[in-house]
Amino acid sequence: MLHYTLCVVDFHEEGKLEKARDLLNNLLPTLKQEFFETPIYLKIKGMEFFGKTRSNVTNLHFNLEENQDFDRLKRLTSRLITALMDSGIVPKEELSFINYDERR
Repeated sequence: MLHYTLCVVDFHEEGKLEKARDLLNNLLPTLKQEFFETPIYLKIKGMEFFGKTRSNVTNLHFNLEENQDFDRLKRLTSRLITALMDSGIVPKEELSFINYDERR
């Protein structure tokens, strides 16, 4: 199983959690059809870690081989990021560090 963190969202603002839930529920049928009818297979080509030393690892980071399924994951990421920004749930400047395709 892969855990994939897209971004961190601050839900302290009134109604933001409900807005995000509604957005994702509305997107789900399209995303299921486009991305989840067939599995996404990713090939790991390297591993890095967050922490000062290998004995003090807090998180692992995997480098992925770029292939057709990697491109599918990037398209999914772009669709979700664009939807979060367009709906105002996450400001664009908070996502400036994420590499996504604005055209998706």
